[in-house]
Amino acid sequence: MNYRKFFSAFCVFILCVTMLSAQVVNAGEEKVASDTIPTYPGGQKAFRKFIKRNLQYPDYCAQFGAEGVCTMVFVVEANGYISSVSAKDCKITQMNSGKSERYSDDQLKAIKKECARQMAKEGLRVIRKMKTWNPGKKNGKPVRLIHSLNLTFGINYVDDEM
Repeated sequence: MNYRKFFSAFCVFILCVTMLSAQVVNAGEEKVASDTIPTYPGGQKAFRKFIKRNLQYPDYCAQFGAEGVCTMVFVVEANGYISSVSAKDCKITQMNSGKSERYSDDQLKAIKKECARQMAKEGLRVIRKMKTWNPGKKNGKPVRLIHSLNLTFGINYVDDEM
């Protein structure tokens, strides 16, 4: 199956755009909750559209039918720019058993680790590509905040030519 051909049918699910933490980050200050969280310009719908247009399913993962969830962590600066992007956690939730059953446990472990690394790498690329956000606020003033969200990588085998 040509995965690039079916990329338009590939479903990138944002199962959760979960606010795992919204903490003011200023040097020398205690971390405290903000009054408002950062938001993507245009809201959730615009964010999902951006992700769907920009997130690419890694070829390596396609070889094994790997699906997974990556928790991405980044800072939304007081001016709305994105900084300090990292993949906090990336887990493989499913693999095509027909493609993975021919490998030893050690080989499968290495394959899953590389799939998780490839998904994290793609998540980093896409987050860094995002435009300026609407910053979070504390006492009415824009503040630097840590933001976390889950990106779910899934594959849809529906032919887009139907």
